[in-house]
Amino acid sequence: VQTCALPICYPSGALDGIFGSATETALKAVQRSFSLTADGVCGCQSWKKIASAAVGIGRTATVVDK
Repeated sequence: VQTCALPICYPSGALDGIFGSATETALKAVQRSFSLTADGVCGCQSWKKIASAAVGIGRTATVVDK
């Protein structure tokens, strides 16, 4: 989540691999921006939106697309 949130302009703090309060705040902001439920849980729909935004257009299919 941290490495994907930063490229789409939602700072999640230091890239430490810990899902702390800064990461949760960034995730909720991302969820709101995509009109998802801002619950701080990175479920399937959140992953799809984040991965799509972070990777961009013209990408190859990933497991997130399935």
